[in-house]
Amino acid sequence: MNHRRILKIIKTIRKSIAGAGATYIYTHGSCYQFYLILKSIIPNAEAYYNSDHIITKIGERFYDIRGEIINTGEYLYMKEHYPDTNLKPNKIRVEFFDEKIMKKMRKEQKLTKNN
Repeated sequence: MNHRRILKIIKTIRKSIAGAGATYIYTHGSCYQFYLILKSIIPNAEAYYNSDHIITKIGERFYDIRGEIINTGEYLYMKEHYPDTNLKPNKIRVEFFDEKIMKKMRKEQKLTKNN
């Protein structure tokens, strides 16, 4: 799949949640779920991890909910971090109904609407 098509898919996913919601969700605890979404569309997608965030490698490029990631020096192939683990989506996530997170998401959505 070509780069522009991948960016279009990411943009569609990002717009599927109002305001900055998708960006916030997929950069604050659900980055692995974002990888799984891309992998369901692009089966050769691979997860890379830097002990804080997961990005997706497709071909020779890397992506997350914000688009293409250029600075990938800290990221390692996920299986290098967890070679003996079959990770499930619920093992790397944040509960998004946590009130602190919901308040921050609402605030970001208001800021987006006002700009």
